[in-house]
Amino acid sequence: MNPVPQACQRWPHPVRKIPAFLLSLLTLSTLHGQAISVDSPAMTTLPVDTLLFVTFPSDSDTVSVAVMRFGALSLDTSATVIVQRDTQRVYPSGAVTSLVDLEPGWNVIPFEIQSVADTQRYQRQVFRIPPPETLPERPVRILKETMWPGRNMVYYAEDRIVVRFRGSPGGRARFKIPHLTNGWLSMVELPPAEVGGLKGVYEGVYRLQPGDGCHQERVVFRLKGKRGGVKKRRSRGRITVDLTGQPQLLETRNGSNVVFYRPWGEIFMDLPKGVVMKAVADLGNWWKVALSEQRTGFVLKYAARALPRGRAWPMAQLNGIEWDLDSTWLTMSFGLTAQVPFQIVQRTAPEMLSIYFHRAQFHDEWTRYPDSTELIDHMLWEQLADDVLRFDIRLNTTQQWGYRGWYENGLFKLAIRLPPEIERERPFANLIIALDPGHGGKEKGAVGPTGLMEKDVNLIYANYLAELLTAAGAEVHLTRTEDSTMTLKARVDSARAVEAHILVWMHNNSVGWTRQPEEIGGTSTFYTQIQGLPFARAVYPRLVDLGLTPVGTVHRSYYILRQPDPVIFLVEGAFLSHPGDEMFLMDDAQLRRLAEAVFQGMEDYLKMLGK
Repeated sequence: MNPVPQACQRWPHPVRKIPAFLLSLLTLSTLHGQAISVDSPAMTTLPVDTLLFVTFPSDSDTVSVAVMRFGALSLDTSATVIVQRDTQRVYPSGAVTSLVDLEPGWNVIPFEIQSVADTQRYQRQVFRIPPPETLPERPVRILKETMWPGRNMVYYAEDRIVVRFRGSPGGRARFKIPHLTNGWLSMVELPPAEVGGLKGVYEGVYRLQPGDGCHQERVVFRLKGKRGGVKKRRSRGRITVDLTGQPQLLETRNGSNVVFYRPWGEIFMDLPKGVVMKAVADLGNWWKVALSEQRTGFVLKYAARALPRGRAWPMAQLNGIEWDLDSTWLTMSFGLTAQVPFQIVQRTAPEMLSIYFHRAQFHDEWTRYPDSTELIDHMLWEQLADDVLRFDIRLNTTQQWGYRGWYENGLFKLAIRLPPEIERERPFANLIIALDPGHGGKEKGAVGPTGLMEKDVNLIYANYLAELLTAAGAEVHLTRTEDSTMTLKARVDSARAVEAHILVWMHNNSVGWTRQPEEIGGTSTFYTQIQGLPFARAVYPRLVDLGLTPVGTVHRSYYILRQPDPVIFLVEGAFLSHPGDEMFLMDDAQLRRLAEAVFQGMEDYLKMLGK
């Protein structure tokens, strides 16, 4: 394994060499058409007259923001760098980074570097998409491209239809849907604070009633101006209301089908293939679905297929529970008569799993507890509503180690991972640990102002952590050992394939394009499933002890962190976007310390669990 280049050392002028990690970023066009020669695998030689390399933005980037972050590498750290007429700080690594202002349209961003030997100028062209502007009060206008619905929609159950448009502010707006609404209905102008500061955004709503129906009708909007004048327009999207009394059922298509509280909002279910739901509405790219009489959600269109009309919405009956035990998992089999939506929630203090079955009732309570396991203390069930059934499974453990839920051969299966034997003196000895160095291949991850790429840093400190864990007796598997592109699913599948007890997701952080990079840096840990929280909490103070700014232990619903097995937590070592943090990550000795901090934090918690 090659060490991280010591990029934080000052490069002596006039030698113009940069670390090999910049090779993938260099192009002939960014260097004014001058050729680049590779002297060795370790170093790349720039043309002798090049003093400043702008790492981002790229030339001709298109953005929609008024300010954006830039990054550059000065090959003479004693030089003066001026960007947009402001003198910038040059860090010992050569990093130069801050924010630049952008006007709507094309912007030419000037970069100037002044050294003892030379003054050089560069530029980047960036296009800023002009922001929408409030329309004048006169003449009265309704913008066609802002009318909602903008695509065809079909409603299969009682719901509310929300319509919108943007037009001249201060007017009186109404809408109607032919063959559906009883004449014109009022709309209100939304407060500018709710719609990005714009005036003149109008919204209306109609709640569907039993017996309603229409077929591919356009919404008609009418706006009377503040100073007179009237404008009418019809929406591009058409509305169909198909309340036949027969539900439109859907069935999940894929092995994993995510259910959102709202489109692209938070996720609260991940359903397997073959689960039946009721369609509320076809909203173009989304299905709005009913999971029970009280609970709705949203799934992407490709995740579910429509079933033929005529079948009743299934209500599953539960007829008892059986148990099976092997050396690794305790598996419960629920005798449900239909594959209905379910949600599993992990709880702590006390440790338990709660399962919610939507569209289900307990028909026959006959539950046989396993003869030989200390994992389960007891189980309680409750019919929360006519079609929602909840089970609470109380566990005799201080740490949960993962679970899986799926349908198989007409049964719902819940598998609970048995705790490993942890020895206080050698806490890693019986553990299988997977390490996932984030990003890789085509996915660079965050890029520092000098061009240091997150994918490289992640792999290096993952290897250092692997060495420590292996020496401590753990069985260690890396999801990737080279610069390769992997999907998120492939990373989790790799950990599951070796029956890992713990998956450490290893990353480094970055601010957004509009944040001041020198103001935001530091270290943090993340979790989603509650079983990952103790590890995240234990590792975090060890990271702070490295001298990094404390950011915190954070709950966030990322795909990998949402997975219920194995135990997963995320380490965000430092901020590549922050020049000081970037220098920390350039130093091989500091990366070893970063790996040691993760190791020590895990060891601290495991020793508490040990016997």
